[in-house]
Amino acid sequence: MEILSLTLNQLIFRLKKNYGKGCFHASALLREIVKSGNMNFPDAPEFKNSPAFASRLAQDITISPGQITSTHEEGNLTKFITQLEDGLSIESVIIPMSRYNTLCVSSQAGCKMGCRFCRTAQMGFKRNLDVHEITGQLFNARFLLKKNIKNIVFMGMGEPFDNFDSVIQAMRVMNEQKGFDIALRHITISTCGLASGIKKLDTLGMPGLRLAVSINAPDDATRSWLMPVNRQYPLA
Repeated sequence: MEILSLTLNQLIFRLKKNYGKGCFHASALLREIVKSGNMNFPDAPEFKNSPAFASRLAQDITISPGQITSTHEEGNLTKFITQLEDGLSIESVIIPMSRYNTLCVSSQAGCKMGCRFCRTAQMGFKRNLDVHEITGQLFNARFLLKKNIKNIVFMGMGEPFDNFDSVIQAMRVMNEQKGFDIALRHITISTCGLASGIKKLDTLGMPGLRLAVSINAPDDATRSWLMPVNRQYPLA
């Protein structure tokens, strides 16, 4: 059970199904692990009187945000590389704001879109990231790099709408008040222009969520040369 992939209601469902427990323990788990970064949740008051349950739960829960292998300061930015369990690496960027930080997250290892100016496109496409590999970037930024992250932008490696389901679930996990508690108005999805993804997003009813479209050219001919997606979804 990968806790970095679950909202409170999803975690409640798992605990009820597998252990006969509910909201009380699910809320405590999110508070200790996701909100506070405490891996030793059995020490929390909610679990001290149920050591057998806590032990079983500890064996069932996984926390796999990936391993930060390097960090690099570039001006005011902090870039960090995360190695995933299969050996692939992704990049995230911390951008300082006036009172808090914005985290730029990746949604794929590599990218299919082929934009001429993009270094990720030169890698080619490796695979989509799982939900916990997306939310894990936030977990690591907060609890390993000790950064106060209040803003999320999906502007890292990959096209978010090409990994639609995992990105939407990751946003829901980030938005979970009992966990990461990032308001939807502080989350931005940036797309190269996959209109089908924009239309699909519109059906979900996520008020406050921000959308950014990468334009890069004032006319279709130039944009089609720079961004192959424009041949399928032109500016109009």
